[in-house]
Amino acid sequence: HEGAWAVGMPRDYRVKSRQDLKHFRPPDPNRPGRMDSIKRTADLRADNDLALIGVVRGPFALAAYHFIGMVPTMEAIYDDPKLLSMAFRLIVDYDVEICRQMAACGADIMWITEDVAGTAGPLLNPAHYRELVLPYLRELLDCSRSLGMPTVFHSDGNVMPFLDDLIDAGISALNPIEPAAGMDLGEVKRKYGDRICLIGNVDNKTVLTQGSPQLVEGTVKDCIRAAAPGGGYVVMSDNSWHAGVSVENARAQVKAARKWGRYPLDWIERE
Repeated sequence: HEGAWAVGMPRDYRVKSRQDLKHFRPPDPNRPGRMDSIKRTADLRADNDLALIGVVRGPFALAAYHFIGMVPTMEAIYDDPKLLSMAFRLIVDYDVEICRQMAACGADIMWITEDVAGTAGPLLNPAHYRELVLPYLRELLDCSRSLGMPTVFHSDGNVMPFLDDLIDAGISALNPIEPAAGMDLGEVKRKYGDRICLIGNVDNKTVLTQGSPQLVEGTVKDCIRAAAPGGGYVVMSDNSWHAGVSVENARAQVKAARKWGRYPLDWIERE
């Protein structure tokens, strides 16, 4: 419908059993040309005072959304956790090599997309994530840290039940802090703002799609007021600037961030 944006998903999944996984050959992370886009972007970054962010898919998300399938992944938590361990091992080995290559090409920040929640809450029991997935995610975070790159953890939905484990594992920042899922930016700032950077929370479902530029500006101010004091906040939408977000409102978000996000934030005390 109008305002929606397309997301590519497999029609079927390659891996349905341990036997399938044993015969599966992942793409070659060292294939010539794989880093060409990173190198081109690094060249542009050098002249524009920008940070270069490298992106990999996290172990749970790649397995559930693209590799094994959401329902089979959930069933395997109970019926065949060994299958998941094998899949996560393969995924993280690949991601670690990609992470190293992106760092060598000049990436400043690593961004891990790992959707573990929806608007109603976690997609899987956080205890299962802690037991089955977190050890592999920790390897990826350790790799990024060893290369001098802070790591952003991205998951839509309400991720509050996962945050203690994720921060303990070593994430540097959290995105997108989705208000429609009950993620309260002020609460996250109070609980975790001295340990991680917060990125997002500007509503892209109603404010950026249906609101006026004035409403966008007010929303940006609210986010800055809630999370920017003391540092550690990046103004961003609570996911993409998708096709339903007008150019006018996208510009309003950037203008508001530049207007109200400059330190010292004296206006917060005055209001």
